[in-house]
Amino acid sequence: MYPYHHYNPMAYCRGPRRLVWFIIGAGTATWWIKHHEMRDNGRTWGHCRRPSIPPPSTPPPVDGSSNTNPQDSSFSFKDVPRAINNISPQKGDWNWGWGEKKLAEKHQEEQDQLAELRRQATEAMSDMTEATLEGILSTAEGLKAKLAESRELRRKKEEQLQREIEERSRDPPRLV
Repeated sequence: MYPYHHYNPMAYCRGPRRLVWFIIGAGTATWWIKHHEMRDNGRTWGHCRRPSIPPPSTPPPVDGSSNTNPQDSSFSFKDVPRAINNISPQKGDWNWGWGEKKLAEKHQEEQDQLAELRRQATEAMSDMTEATLEGILSTAEGLKAKLAESRELRRKKEEQLQREIEERSRDPPRLV
């Protein structure tokens, strides 16, 4: 035995205690985080609360008729979202006159800009594709040249080997 070695039987029993304390700490941390998330969101444990939907601003028609029928003479497809959401139709939503022309001009300018961007993107992609194909072709030509060179080298070695075999068959070596 070593003179300075002291045997401590409790030194080998740390594993299970450490595991228990780790589990307790992990559970406490999880509870703390969930508790603060629930408190910050205004919810309590186990309940999912949704804010109530406000009542419609105008009551639906009592006679059962609705302006979402496409056969109505006053029907307009722009009123469909309003009818679904119980919003009364408003007259004069369209801005006729100069505002519409300005919007049309602005829309046309945006379309022209988009067309120019598409053209530039198409040119850039075609240039990139052409450069890539040129690179592939030059690589293929290089590989083809290497293959022909190795084929020629192999043919020369085979011819040399055939000549050596023929020379040995003509002049067999003397073993005496």
